[in-house]
Amino acid sequence: MNKSSIYLSQNNLAGKINLEKKSNNKIIVAHSNISNIITKRPNDVINFSSYEEIIEKIQSIIFSMCFTSRYVGMDMYDNKIYNNYDKDFKQIYIYGIQNVYDVPAGVVFYHTSNELLFQCTNIEFMITQFIIPFKFTNISTKKIYLVKRSSGDIQDACLLENGGIFLKEDIFRITNNFSSSKYEKLDPGVLNDFQKAVFLDNFLKLNKLKLEINLPYFSKNVINNEIPIIQNLLEYYNKKLKDFSKKIDKYY
Repeated sequence: MNKSSIYLSQNNLAGKINLEKKSNNKIIVAHSNISNIITKRPNDVINFSSYEEIIEKIQSIIFSMCFTSRYVGMDMYDNKIYNNYDKDFKQIYIYGIQNVYDVPAGVVFYHTSNELLFQCTNIEFMITQFIIPFKFTNISTKKIYLVKRSSGDIQDACLLENGGIFLKEDIFRITNNFSSSKYEKLDPGVLNDFQKAVFLDNFLKLNKLKLEINLPYFSKNVINNEIPIIQNLLEYYNKKLKDFSKKIDKYY
């Protein structure tokens, strides 16, 4: 995949447009909201005509997660505007995104009517980045774990609150964060002085854990209750998850 960027500036504002060429030669375009303002790009309401269009939109949203500006009250999937205080309007971080970006990058604004699209976004991110979010495992981020330092010392460590297990060089790894002092008391979910990616097998052995992974397949009941375009979308991602499961078995 080839990536490139275009930078725009006007009246002390600077925006960016990212472009990525996929393996099928399709171009995924991600606009920062500032670039949309500079270019006066319309944000018309989107009415999807095929599930392939929804997939392209999901891929574009993931590709734009590096941008932190958001339109207040706008659903990032269909561009519909809602009262930002609407209880059905959500601001949720993609599961496992902290392995790639720090807060506040990585958040998706959407209405609950597009909840299934958000769930598909999490699947797309997991598969393309090969990051299995902790949310889909039995590993809790609310606990204190042990990490072995390069010196051989063993001390307390935390996990990224919204991170996950990731594949690098054909080996599953997990990021531990810990203090420079092995005597410091840690709080789960709080970033500390150091971060270290360790082999998953070593982490599980040291902490006497057995990993369980529960991939988020869509049930037949959920699929059958949707309109045809969404049915096709959910069936597509169920197939992607099945293929992904085979890849997990290959490496773990």
